[in-house]
Formats: sequence, structure tokens, C-alpha cells
Amino acid sequence: MRNKRDFLLPDFLIVAFILFTMGVSGIDVQSIGPEGSRIGFATLNGALMNNLSYNHAFYMVSEILGYAALLLAAAFGCLGLYQLIKRRSLLKVDKSILVLGVFLVLVLLFYMLFNHLIVNYRPILMDGVLEPGYPSSHTMLAICVFYMCGQVLMDITKTPELAASIRRVLYALMALTVVTRFLSGVHWPSDIVGAVLLSAAICSMFNAVLTTIRNIQAELDRQNAEAKE
Repeated sequence: MRNKRDFLLPDFLIVAFILFTMGVSGIDVQSIGPEGSRIGFATLNGALMNNLSYNHAFYMVSEILGYAALLLAAAFGCLGLYQLIKRRSLLKVDKSILVLGVFLVLVLLFYMLFNHLIVNYRPILMDGVLEPGYPSSHTMLAICVFYMCGQVLMDITKTPELAASIRRVLYALMALTVVTRFLSGVHWPSDIVGAVLLSAAICSMFNAVLTTIRNIQAELDRQNAEAKE
């Protein structure tokens, strides 16, 4: 029953994201975007964007944080590859790193999906080009990478206090990315909300899977300890 409860939150968030996406696609859709592009929740999005304009400083900060997330993901990928080479078996790579790898691929698949399944476009032209805006893939990437890597640190770091400190920094970077991406003016507010919902669904599912694996491993360790006695 505990495992089932662990998966209730991700299930709820997935449904919430789907419903919100349907709302963005069909509620109050008006041609308020550049080149007459149609945007859902147009009244609310338009009212909020009237108080925002493109801000290069915030945009660059969010871009740098996005690159930092990519570097962090690559670092964990290299760690997994190192363990694979050293231990000569995929099954001997830390389970949390394997789960992280699977979920990072999932994030990439969502990134690719919404570059082709266009819900709406950005509120400004990027280098003169009208680009897909929903959900903010940049925001989704940063939230997922910073959060999930922070969780994995708790499994692979032998110093819990250090891992907790690093995790707090990663969570702060995650929040900073969301704020700066919104204030940069390159996305409609609904793009950011959609990205947060999707990221929360992915991260909560990651937590549920990781918790299940930890519980299984703890039970196996207990059984092995009893067998040795």
C-alpha cells in the first residue's frame, strides 16, 4: 500500500498537466502572439505580459543556468560510465544513477515531443523566427536535472551533510531558473506553469521509483544480514 501511495502524487500531477494543456489549447484562444499566432488563456496571458518585456539580463542568466543543468547531467552520465567500465556490469552501476539516466532520457523525449507537437508559440520572435513556446523546455530541463541530481546525491555521497548542502544549492538554482525564465519575457506565463506541472510530474515519479528501489534494496540487505546470522 505504501508503494501505491508513492505513485498517487505523480499520477495526479500528470492528469493536472494534461488538463492544463487542454485548457491552453482550447480556452480563450486569441491571436495575440507575434505574426498573429493564437494563444490560449489569452486574456490572462496578455494582461500579465503587458507588464513584462524582453529582458536580456534575465534571459542570459536563465541560459547560463540551463547550460549548468546540462553540464550537471553530463557529469552524472560520466560517473555512470565510469562505474560501468570499472565494475564491468550494468547491474553493478548504482541503481539511483541508472534511474536518473532513464528519467533524463524521458525529459529529452518530452523536449523533442513538444518541439513538434506545437501548443502555442513564444510571445516574441527569437532571431526573427517564431518558435514553439509550450511548455518552456528550458524550465522543464532545469527543474528536472537540478532536482533529480540533488536526490541522487543522497545515495552516492558518503557525507550526508555535504550532500544536503549541495542539494539546497541545486534547489535554489532550480527556483532561480524558473524566476529568471519568466522575467526574461521569452515565454507566456502559461508556458512556465505548464513546464512546472510537467516537471513536478516527472520529478515525483522519479521519487516514487527511487523510493521503491531503495525499499527493495533495504529489504534485500535485511534478508542477507539475517541469513549470515
